[in-house]
This record gives sequence, structure tokens and C-alpha cells, in this order.
Amino acid sequence: MRHSRYGMRRRSLAGYVHNNSTTRLHVNLPRPGPLPGNVEFNTEIETELDGFVGGVGVTLAGGIGQFYGVLDCNYVQSDLGFDNAFTALIVGARAGWNGKLAALPTQLTPAVQSLKHTCARHHDCCPLH
Repeated sequence: MRHSRYGMRRRSLAGYVHNNSTTRLHVNLPRPGPLPGNVEFNTEIETELDGFVGGVGVTLAGGIGQFYGVLDCNYVQSDLGFDNAFTALIVGARAGWNGKLAALPTQLTPAVQSLKHTCARHHDCCPLH
């Protein structure tokens, strides 16, 4: 007899981020051209993050017997005070089989995922473009 099961989960998260920190750097670079030796110095950089982060998502899952499928969709948004805000829509799908091969517990799960994102400065905001 085959058993079927299914479910749906919704989630959301929102918050505010504030952080002040000091980054300490030790720099050691070779001198330019034919000059011997290195240029070496220490420096400190003050950094600050302030802003909103949030997201919502939904996951659908179901299975029949040893086969199952999952579809999830998430939307995230953040604005941490940089020159550009970030939003993303992430969609993923997985299907699989959960059983035994030669008496060994086995799970096979091929997955597909897609990411669509935008920034205020469109093409030069991050390496994902």
C-alpha cells in the first residue's frame, strides 16, 4: 500500500541591523620597480552598517511511497546603508527517491534553483550580475 503525504510551510522574517566595528589591516607590499624591499604599514578602518533586512517564503512538499518533491520560493530584501539596496527572488525545486540500494539506505535528490536579483545601481552593484 502506498502512503501519500504533503505539506506547506510559510515563513517570514524581518529585522533591523546595526553594527559598528573596527577593521585592523597589516599591509605588506613589494616596492615598485627595481627598488628593493617592501612597504609595510598598519591601518584601521571604522565600518558601520545600519538598515532593514527581511524576507518571506513558502515551501510546498509532498510524497508518494518512496518518491518526494519539494518546491520553495523566497523573496528577500535588504538595505544596509550602502549605495544600493538588494532584493532577490529565489525559487528552487527538488524531487527525489528515498529507499535502499543493496541494503544500504539511499537518498537521491536532483535539484534546480533560480535566482533573480536587483540592486539600485543595476549592473555594477555586485558580482552576481
